[in-house]
Amino acid sequence: MRIITRMCQDGMTLPAPDRREFGTFSTRPLPFALSSINHARQPDVVARIDEVAKDADGVYWGRGETASTAEGTKAATLIREDMVTTVSVDAGAFEMVEKFVDPDNGESIVIDDAESWEAIDEWLNAHPDSVYVVAFPTYEIGELSLTTISGWPEARIWDADAPDAPAWPEGDLQASAAAPRVREFDPAWFEQQDYAAPTPLTIDRDGRVTGHVCLWDTCHRGFAELGKCITPPREASLANFHGGVTPLTDGSMLRTGLLTFSDLHTATGQLTREEIMRAVEDTGTQLGPVRAYKDQFGIQVAGGLHDDVTPTEAGRAMAGTPSGDWRGKALYGIHVVNCGAFPVLDGDLTPDDEYRLVLASALPPALQASACGCGGTGPASCSCAEAGAVAASRVIGARVRAADMRAARGGLISITVEAEPTMGARVAEAIERANQMRAH
Repeated sequence: MRIITRMCQDGMTLPAPDRREFGTFSTRPLPFALSSINHARQPDVVARIDEVAKDADGVYWGRGETASTAEGTKAATLIREDMVTTVSVDAGAFEMVEKFVDPDNGESIVIDDAESWEAIDEWLNAHPDSVYVVAFPTYEIGELSLTTISGWPEARIWDADAPDAPAWPEGDLQASAAAPRVREFDPAWFEQQDYAAPTPLTIDRDGRVTGHVCLWDTCHRGFAELGKCITPPREASLANFHGGVTPLTDGSMLRTGLLTFSDLHTATGQLTREEIMRAVEDTGTQLGPVRAYKDQFGIQVAGGLHDDVTPTEAGRAMAGTPSGDWRGKALYGIHVVNCGAFPVLDGDLTPDDEYRLVLASALPPALQASACGCGGTGPASCSCAEAGAVAASRVIGARVRAADMRAARGGLISITVEAEPTMGARVAEAIERANQMRAH
């Protein structure tokens, strides 16, 4: 269904208690999406806006078509029958100014321009009826949302073929944006796959992306030597991952997330502001859009590569490990690294009845001389060899206690130790005691 929408107007002010003030509007590169919140409280793209015009009064109009999906068809019915008639204008890029305004005389003080908070307090005392206002000198229309009640005055949407639909303002046209060439992906690329077994991330000759990015029963490799098995949460939320929009060849648009690579991931030390901005904002790190799904094995993705990703880059990405950006139990992003925490390995990853804690080395890294009193200016409290033995025994003790805890939950323990023989004997004795306790 073709739709037409009245969006916003240059210089408009939203009514109280909102009171947001706007200067000049612009639009993101077309097409952009019209979304609606579904029953799972997640946004679905239900239409695309592929034309924008501004009339002589500074009013912005959009024109497009509803998606040929179930949610798009539902939205078209609601719009056609006037059950939903309003939209909300969601931001892309913008400038923002915070200020206090005296509604009686229009005087204002901009918070960022004030010399101090004392100056603001003095102004507020002189203008007791002032109100807090957020102003946007520039505001980019990034997306529209279908709403039953909108805070944007006169923001409406119509079936473009309905008798009461307004005419497209071509006669008073001041500016119009035509949709640029945007790659459209095959809808089948984003469909969930029915895998018979765990499948690693794969990129085919056409640039189609498939496979698992993590498995439910995989232990986080960073915690393995501590005796902890932290697995991806089965109740994981994927809503925050699908933050973007991808146009499809059937004319619809799909909410998608991103595979990224070749830049910052797990940084060490203090990041600069520029490094943080690059990691968060640089779209040059994108491999391509994907849709994430949960299945019996783990989380799988389906999608494709951007056209400018070279075969070498695709090969390096496929040879790496997808690593999730987990925040609590929500998945925010997927970044390909060399050695990720949840690899999709070749073999059975399901823990069996026998827990194994493998210590590659029971000895900690060599201590600095000053750490144990050798070679320093002060009197030595112990020898380096003694200090190293004490530190090593503490490391081993902590790991054996972790093994004891796991034994108490069920299953015997075997530990491989590569260390000084007497230390290995002490570890073996502790394991034997743990297994005897388990047997009783």
